[in-house]
Amino acid sequence: MNRVANIIASLAAAAMLCSCGGEPAPRGVRVVLITLDTLRHDRFEPQPGKASNMPLTYAHAERGMIFDRYYSVSSVTQPAHATMFTGLQPWEHGITRNGIVLPKSIPTVTETMKANGFETRAVVASYPLTKRFGFARGFAGWIEDFSHNLSSNKRLWEDHWKIESGEFFEVGDAISASALDEINAASATKQFFWFHYFDPHAPYGAASRAGSVRKRDIMAEIPNGRASVDRVLGEAVALYDKDVAFMDNALNRVLERLKQDEARFETHIIVVSDHGESLGEDNSVGHGARLTDAELHVPAFVISPRVSPGSDHEVVASIDIAPTLLSLAGVEMESAAFEGRDLTQPRNDDAESPFRAFAIRRTFQNAGKIEQRLDGIDYPIEGLLFGAVDENGVIHRGNESGLQPDPTRGAQAHRGELISNFSDFTRDFERTEPAQAITPEDRRALEALGYVQ
Repeated sequence: MNRVANIIASLAAAAMLCSCGGEPAPRGVRVVLITLDTLRHDRFEPQPGKASNMPLTYAHAERGMIFDRYYSVSSVTQPAHATMFTGLQPWEHGITRNGIVLPKSIPTVTETMKANGFETRAVVASYPLTKRFGFARGFAGWIEDFSHNLSSNKRLWEDHWKIESGEFFEVGDAISASALDEINAASATKQFFWFHYFDPHAPYGAASRAGSVRKRDIMAEIPNGRASVDRVLGEAVALYDKDVAFMDNALNRVLERLKQDEARFETHIIVVSDHGESLGEDNSVGHGARLTDAELHVPAFVISPRVSPGSDHEVVASIDIAPTLLSLAGVEMESAAFEGRDLTQPRNDDAESPFRAFAIRRTFQNAGKIEQRLDGIDYPIEGLLFGAVDENGVIHRGNESGLQPDPTRGAQAHRGELISNFSDFTRDFERTEPAQAITPEDRRALEALGYVQ
């Protein structure tokens, strides 16, 4: 070790002692939420005969508790994140699809953290989570700095959708650089960070700079026959995997830094995907139109001195994130009656219901829309779809036209109870969904993403 390095090490050691009596300075508290957009469960959890596509992140996860049956409340970004930050279901907080502003009347975890003396900072990677939709509330530091175009043809944005800028997302290495800057800038003894990564989201290959394939590129091959469709789909899947690996490397930089600071901070980290992605299952590509295992069953883990390393096999859900964050921070949300539970504690559930998680799909504002699938058939999309996950991890779906379990899982639905749940859900939904309070430009941007028809 050279002389400069010795001096730096000595100063760092001295900083750990208070000025009087040589007593160690008390450790601070650091709570970190990291959300990963569009990451499938099977790309994180090792599969039979196949290692994790995120080996660096998975190695960190093994230091904590991995929840291998975590289910998102939605197959789109805004409802899932709104639930994580409020502890409410979408039909309670009203964010049932992208393009709705989180009502100011609904308190968030961040506001509670800030009110309890936490320094709050965030870095977000994509348009649906920008300040205009209410997700910045409570954050003293906020970065939304996008440089990547949704379309390589910028003119498509300016001429067709009449949007001034096609900048829509940022990639993982830039997000990690900003996250490290925010960690460096934070000075309080109590800190709350939220870092959001977007890399696996379409266009596939854009984050890793490996190429660019979108759903429309795959669908364009339908007239050329199934072999052509499968060829481009295969390219898309390979690029998706490259983007996942790219995010793994970027995220590892932040997780390593947080690990290095554990001597100074009692550190609690939650890493979770907001939703998954269909990559050919049931002839579907993308997310948002369906409630399936590929789109709802996603990775989640907690690293904290309060949990023992291992795997939790219970079904857990998006509504469990808010109470867990506040528990780790040691604070309570005023007037909160959480439906979810603290994931650092064992389940204490004597309910007779077989359902452990619920979900909604209301991607499009109106009914009567269609979903184009790889078989070339346009399938109708109901205006509203409700899902329930039973204790075995089977998804049951319901709407006005009937109730059924996920056909890929081969289980029988608990019909009577699901009908009752669906009835309660639709009543709450009609009462709570707020008006769409976004600008025409916001709406055009969401249309460009496929979130509004």
